[in-house]
Amino acid sequence: MKTLLPEFTHQELIYLQDTDFLKTKKLIIRRIIALFERIQVDTLDLISHRNLTLPEGVSPKSGKVTRGENYKDLPFVVLDCPRFFDKKNIFAYRSIFWWGNYLSNHFLIKGHYLDRYRDRFLHSRPLIEDEELYLDLSEDPWNHDLTDSNFIRFSALSQSELNEKLKHLDFLKLVWRYELSQWKEFHQASLENFLIISQVLEL
Repeated sequence: MKTLLPEFTHQELIYLQDTDFLKTKKLIIRRIIALFERIQVDTLDLISHRNLTLPEGVSPKSGKVTRGENYKDLPFVVLDCPRFFDKKNIFAYRSIFWWGNYLSNHFLIKGHYLDRYRDRFLHSRPLIEDEELYLDLSEDPWNHDLTDSNFIRFSALSQSELNEKLKHLDFLKLVWRYELSQWKEFHQASLENFLIISQVLEL
């Protein structure tokens, strides 16, 4: 029995012969990491200069940039700053680059951090009302695909709907979304969004 040989489409053959793309991809990822490292430094400076008091367990010097190649088959870069993770509790302000999709800021809390701050979000809507702000209603805190129907615009919820949903969430994740073409504005937006969160939490 003959083994069938693999076949390549015309477009695949073009990619196969293209040495420039992968070199350019490396350069792009390096620049995204540099952008995120700058956001990390400036976020920690902001915490220090404004004398913000982070919740117990969250270090004012915490921050980490990670990268990968396979979030839904595409490269990504993540900055967690500030951050705290264990099996039951999460407090993280995240910046995410997802190749071909978008840049985003995420605020994620779970466990005793959610218990502590849930009511703050119920009563601080004017501070966080934003057309590009999404609330994650999924059961997976690591789902970052904003095309998922579980992400709904914060502004689309009435106050009663928001109250009801926040009461029953096992984790709270708010997400600000930006087009990749907005990369120049993303640094400042990341700092401003973190300040909004600090005001809601009264840090």
